[in-house]
Parts: sequence; C-alpha cells; structure tokens
Amino acid sequence: MLRFRHSLWVLAGVTSLVASTGCEVQSCTGENGEDAVCLKSLKRYELEGGEIQPEPLAYNAGMNVTVRGKYGDIDVVEGSPGEVSVLLEPFDYRAHDAEDAARDELENDFEYSFEDDGAGIVVTTDRHDSTNGLGADVTLFLPPEFDGALVLVNDSDGPVNPGDISAAFVGDASSVDVSTDSLGDCSIEAGASVVFTRAHCDGTIVATGVADEVDIRSTGLGGEIDVTFRAVSADSPGGRVESEDGDVAVDFPNGASFTVQAESSEDGAVKAGPLDAACVGDAAADTAKSYTCGDGGPNYVVKAGTDSTGPSSVELDY
Repeated sequence: MLRFRHSLWVLAGVTSLVASTGCEVQSCTGENGEDAVCLKSLKRYELEGGEIQPEPLAYNAGMNVTVRGKYGDIDVVEGSPGEVSVLLEPFDYRAHDAEDAARDELENDFEYSFEDDGAGIVVTTDRHDSTNGLGADVTLFLPPEFDGALVLVNDSDGPVNPGDISAAFVGDASSVDVSTDSLGDCSIEAGASVVFTRAHCDGTIVATGVADEVDIRSTGLGGEIDVTFRAVSADSPGGRVESEDGDVAVDFPNGASFTVQAESSEDGAVKAGPLDAACVGDAAADTAKSYTCGDGGPNYVVKAGTDSTGPSSVELDY
C-alpha cells in the first residue's frame, strides 16, 4: 500500500512533489500558450546497477553502530563475524516523464558515508540540490557478536512510503534506539541482552523480547503499539509506553514483579483480565486502572490515545 506524506516541497518555485496526492507539480504551457501548472503521477526510478555496497568495516567488541537515513527503509539483519557491512539501494520518485531528471539526481545528488568515526560505526544517507523524492533503502548487516548500542534514525523525509525501520537482528546489543519522523513504522526483535529500548515512531510500533527499561511512543493517526517483555528485573527503572492515537498492548513476563498504571482514551477501555486474576488491582474507572504484581517494584506507565481523538484502548497481559 502506498502511503503519502502530507507536505509540499518546492524546488526553485518550479518543481515540487505533492505528497498528499502523490504527484509532481511542474510549470508547463497551456493549449493557448499560457503559463500553467501540470500535475503528473510519480514513478519510482532506481540507480543504474541497483545498489551500492562499500567495503565492510572491522568490528571490535563494544563498538556502537548508528544509521541515519534521510528517506527510505532501514533494515537490520545478521551479517558475517568480525565486520559490519551495509547495502544501499538509491531511488528517486519523480514524474512519470521525468526519467532524465531522476537519473541526474540519482547519479549526482545522492550522498552517503560509511565510516568508523572513533566512537563507533556510522552509516549516513543524504541528498543535495534535489527534490525530496531522492532517497535510499538501507540494509545493515551486523556481526553475530555485536554487543554495542544500536541507534537507527530515519528522517523519513519523502513523498511516498517515507521510511520504516525493521531491526530483525540486534545480536547482543546493550540497547536499541529507533525513531522515524514521518509515517514510519518500527519493528524491533530484541535479544536477552537489551535492557533499554527506545522507540519514538510516527506509525505502528512492534517491540518483542524487550527487558527492563522502555521508552516507547507512537505518533500519528492509527499508531498502534504492541510490546512483549522478555524479563523485568527488580532493579529496572521501568518506563513508559504511550500512543498518540492507537491501541496499546503490553505483555509482561509471567511471574514478574512490577507495578503498572494504565489509561485509555475516554472512548476506549483498559482490559487486563490476566492481571485482574494474578495481581492486586485498583480500578478508578474502565479507562484507568493500576496493578501491583508480585512484589511490585519497577513502575510502567501505559497510555493509549493521548490526543483524545477517537477510541484507543489498552490491553495488559501477564
């Protein structure tokens, strides 16, 4: 499904991509020779050869890895031992009859870097002097022994399907931090080593296998959240799970000790059947409930529908 970003980007007052319609606006000439404006449907053009794959960089224990994407999906998968590698697949959304302009932007206006900056390995994609249809899908290959902090930032600054993040492999990462600025879903499959997970995404968030501290927030319409905890330690600082507009589901580990305060939108509800049976509960209303499970301890705040637009519910499992 194509998703269009609701914004307008203008280049020299002549060429612009209208994200809400999926069209490119161009100056043109009418039937009688008068100045006019034409709307042309967008087409995805890809780099000749299809991809860029720089030489891998050596990975040393404890090194952090960061990806800063301008526009396009970011995927993280398992790679080869001892090295970090990256695959870039540049593309450009331009008018269906603007192939020459798209090819020029792909060849001359796309920028990237892949380097060890002393603090860790950093992948960056960017552009200059182009429309905002120019971007690149990024695939990051982490070594099996990866044990640093993983940071994935997607500006998602583009007109069509701005940019999702999928961290399907994180190795033995100590922490995972993902964010999208506009219309970007986020998916994280955390390992047992991850004790801090941050996800601030403008779309749906799915985070499985998380532990201890979380800071998870979705923005945008219909930004649902689904979080599954692997473990909650007694000394965990707890955290927050919050949606601006969308249902929130949190599955705590069976037998864990924690406290939780849950709140839905006015038209939603807090549903927590398993916690009702296993924990000490306090229900102020159908939309606001709190629980002490086991010996208590780390506190989690779970809220759905903070923009108070439409029904957004919370579901807690144990």
